Amino acid sequence: MFKPTTFKCGAIGLGLCLGLCLSHKIADAATLSTFIRSWANNASGIGQKVDPIFNAMLITPPRDISMTPSDLENLKIREHKSATKRFVFNGSKIVVLRAKAPSVSVKQPTKMERVAALIWKCAMKASRTNFGSSSRLSSLYQNVNIQNRIVPPLPNNSVGKFVGSLLRGQKTHRQSSEEFCKKAKRLPLSEDISVISEPQNEAIRMLTSDGMDFYVCTSWFRFPLYEGADFGCGKPIWVSSAIPTAKNMVYLMDIKGRDGMES
Repeated sequence: MFKPTTFKCGAIGLGLCLGLCLSHKIADAATLSTFIRSWANNASGIGQKVDPIFNAMLITPPRDISMTPSDLENLKIREHKSATKRFVFNGSKIVVLRAKAPSVSVKQPTKMERVAALIWKCAMKASRTNFGSSSRLSSLYQNVNIQNRIVPPLPNNSVGKFVGSLLRGQKTHRQSSEEFCKKAKRLPLSEDISVISEPQNEAIRMLTSDGMDFYVCTSWFRFPLYEGADFGCGKPIWVSSAIPTAKNMVYLMDIKGRDGMES
């Protein structure tokens, strides 16, 4: 569903704010991008036509991936009140991070990994200061779009939820995106979905742990939300996510017209 909001823009005229709500059970950010571009194109007749492809059932037939009864008994996700803040990272600063971010296991971190690592490092430092403990455990759960990283690869306008996950922390191997992609291409999803299910189940267990800080990072980087969302009134001035669905959740997004990123 959506709810448009109009407001005055001085001498410019009338502005429009458009909000959308999409269930993550059936779709991901890539599908959201496809929906917006298709909707905008049909409404305005501007830009290249985008036809959604509903082929998820052929790639990932329905199967039972639920947790065991014992896991569900211990599953108690705590509710929290949280504040939302926006941080902008200029492209030049992200380039500087390139020399500081590499590690033994991740020798060439991506642009997204560099920014996510910086945010995680700062969050860990703040948490350990607040708890007065320099050894407090922390994990980072990072969503990954796997449409083009699975066997066989899917078109960019496929509709569904094709999200994999990287799980990083003191008690987990710091897996790189490159390692994850190799694992995703090991077998077709129709035969093996462990690349999706295993990190998610482990993340749920960590989320309910009292002795660990759990952070979630999801990237909308490189989705054409600015270029492909012209409904006939011009391209968006600003695209952003609403209030996060969980505590310690970070969205990474492009900055319009600049080689940078915001969270």
